[in-house]
Amino acid sequence: MPKILVTGANGFVGSFLVEECLRREGLEVYAGIRATSDRSYLQDNRIRFFEFDLQQAGNMADQLAEAKFDYIIHNAGVTAVAERSDYFRVNAAYTEAFLQSLREAGALPRKFTYMSSLAAFGPADTKPEPVVRLDHQPAPLTAYGDSKLEAEGHIRRQSDLNYLIFRPTAVYGPRDKAILTFFQLINRGFEFYIGRREQLLSFVYVKDLAR
Repeated sequence: MPKILVTGANGFVGSFLVEECLRREGLEVYAGIRATSDRSYLQDNRIRFFEFDLQQAGNMADQLAEAKFDYIIHNAGVTAVAERSDYFRVNAAYTEAFLQSLREAGALPRKFTYMSSLAAFGPADTKPEPVVRLDHQPAPLTAYGDSKLEAEGHIRRQSDLNYLIFRPTAVYGPRDKAILTFFQLINRGFEFYIGRREQLLSFVYVKDLAR
């Protein structure tokens, strides 16, 4: 049975990716998490666990050689940190180290899917309708977006890696904490200033993204 690893499996998007893998059947599903990670969303007894620490991503060759995953969805990363450098350390450098360990282990998967973000592209600048096109050059506005774009670069440089890069926009749904916080504050009477111009942002429901 093919083996699939979902990194960052205990989080908002990652836990739904695991559920979708289980729903499709015919896959041996591994949740990639730290030993200390919360497993509240990973209670299905069909889930197997692959414990690792991204801080040691460059020293995982033995683990990966033994596991030999057929498919990997690399979803682990950070979206909000105090220091700008942490975005690049976790999202970009750890991704590069993870790929290096896969190569050293001789364990490149049949397909490597990277969960990036539309933040790596930045806002569309076309008028009158802001439409993102494939021939547009990425121009991220945030450190988070820059770090995701840098991670994409590490992946694209793997000439023999069969990869897919997803750039989802803002994700909402059950288990989300980021967008939920805004709704909770609004419900408590807080007002937010979002500017005088019309703001356009597309959203994707987390279960649709997982599918």
